[in-house]
Amino acid sequence: MGKNKIIYNYHPETKIFMGETFARPNPLEKGKWLIPKYATEIKPPSVSQEEVAVFNEENQQWYTEKNHIGEIVYDKKTKEPFEIGFPGSIPERYTDKYPPDDDFVWNEQQNDWVPDIKTISQNHIEFLKIQKENLKNDILVFNDKNVFEINMDFRFKLVGFLALNSASSKKKLTLFEVSGRKVEFTTSEIKELLRKILERDEKIEEEFYRLSEETFKQRKPEEIAKLTFESGEHYG
Repeated sequence: MGKNKIIYNYHPETKIFMGETFARPNPLEKGKWLIPKYATEIKPPSVSQEEVAVFNEENQQWYTEKNHIGEIVYDKKTKEPFEIGFPGSIPERYTDKYPPDDDFVWNEQQNDWVPDIKTISQNHIEFLKIQKENLKNDILVFNDKNVFEINMDFRFKLVGFLALNSASSKKKLTLFEVSGRKVEFTTSEIKELLRKILERDEKIEEEFYRLSEETFKQRKPEEIAKLTFESGEHYG
């Protein structure tokens, strides 16, 4: 019997080859060696940098596996990250591709994250609503000379004045233009200004629904995605 015998150690949980050491002679049995737990006399195979040698205790054999230990992968359904702790290929439920954001879902055929048209469609509707509200809080030129910022406070001021003075033609309301200049309007002029604003609101509403129908009935899914992500784009 030689003086030294090489044994090969493996991890108690992953069974990955950890390195080699020397076994000690068995003092009770001449010619025998003391082989500790999680070690074997069987030499592991050579592996590449992307692989590890794993010991099968039941078959008493080494085999090679892909080594993704420590890598972060993502659940294809929940997008939750998961750190791989065992040798082998990436489990089917995971991918090593990072999900772009919540508007993407996993597509097995394309083996990649793709835009979720259902989510994007809803997001685009919300985006158009915001655009519509922004238009309502915009600038209006009245009588080709008066420039007003049309916001909710301005609207309430006009409606409130008419509610109190609709029957009077002598009452006047002081308004401030965008420039800060004060102007006085009669009741009839206020009625006409409010009519212009409401008429403008109706056109905005019509345009909103037209854009929605155009987006989701005529445009391709990839175009919808582009519209959604390019914030600030003017549609139509």
